[in-house]
Amino acid sequence: MNSRAIVIYLDYKKHQFSMFKMLLRSLEFIDAKDTDVVVYYSPQYKIFKEAELTFSTSIKIMFIEMEPLNEKVLLDYGYINSIACLQNQNWLKQYTYLLRTDTDTLLTPKWNSHYPECFTIGGGYYVYDDLTRNRLEEVGNKFGINKRADYTENLGSTWYGESGTMLDLSTEVTKLTSYFLKNEFATNEGTWPSYYRGVSLLYASEIAINNMVKKYLKDSENFDFCSTSGNLITNHTHIHCFHTNSLFSKFHFFDGKYVNIDPQNLDLSIVHNYSLYCALTGNTQ
Repeated sequence: MNSRAIVIYLDYKKHQFSMFKMLLRSLEFIDAKDTDVVVYYSPQYKIFKEAELTFSTSIKIMFIEMEPLNEKVLLDYGYINSIACLQNQNWLKQYTYLLRTDTDTLLTPKWNSHYPECFTIGGGYYVYDDLTRNRLEEVGNKFGINKRADYTENLGSTWYGESGTMLDLSTEVTKLTSYFLKNEFATNEGTWPSYYRGVSLLYASEIAINNMVKKYLKDSENFDFCSTSGNLITNHTHIHCFHTNSLFSKFHFFDGKYVNIDPQNLDLSIVHNYSLYCALTGNTQ
């Protein structure tokens, strides 16, 4: 029987735990029986939020304290810890599949029957021009990586696949991210939406996945699907709450703009309503 675990990294940024409880609420809603949750978290989070690490849920959760990378150049780039936390975590190989994802995500009932045929990634949005495209190819060349014929760009932050592949990738992506921060953006952070320091982790992931994973699938219909959609949840496996002011907006949720909405009156077959429902009902404790 296949076993699965969702892996996230919880840092001490504002609202992290509210989003995490939304994810857990979605798992409770779909009654995902073969899925555990593994949470790596920084010691700083425990200092301020220790009470939040113990609460009632039917989901099996393992909280694992882990020091963030502490090189000076990496201290202000917390995103790297969401991948670096997987390095040398061979105990995770007890699971057939891992889903590495961000905290501001949730799963739909389709998750219960969605097992990957190959390593699967959601859709991302960070390569918008030839300057970025060419720089990524040059970085790959520096590491002896030749661009494959079916090279795919704009890969999402969510990974779904065999646990061994996930762990191998984490080491390479951490190394490449560090390279981007120390070399490509050492003196200039670039300019979004062109070549930009803030998405170094996504640049590194794109290069590593294209180099290390022989067969993979970019599936933006099922993973990292936007929470503002009016589509049916049965058509999508994994929903991501991106930066938006449309329903469902995590920013509007944080600002209390949905407090007068009764979640019991929502049509939960629709993506944006389902996202709002999980946010509201997951944060009642």
